[in-house]
Amino acid sequence: MIRIVAILILNFGLMFMPSAQAAEVEQGKCLKLDRAAFILVIEDYDTDFSPRCPYGNATGKISTFDISKASMDISVQIGDVLRIAYDLGPKCKIAIKVMNVTRQSDK
Repeated sequence: MIRIVAILILNFGLMFMPSAQAAEVEQGKCLKLDRAAFILVIEDYDTDFSPRCPYGNATGKISTFDISKASMDISVQIGDVLRIAYDLGPKCKIAIKVMNVTRQSDK
């Protein structure tokens, strides 16, 4: 009986716990970086990887990110290929982590 009550309490508690959401990810070439305004702009790449295009092909779609709270491991320069994990905010995409794929390949 105690086990049943414990399981019911545990299940009831789990129902009201906030669920974790996975971040979205985009990859593309850095077009603009404004550290003062916390803005990063990339041209998105697709996932059609090949020896000629190891990071994918440019799609022509431009994405803008708020980087005010983002973790950035390696220095970012215009033209670098970036992978960005982000959440959708009410007005824009909010970057969580910015990874410089170009600089990682140089190591």
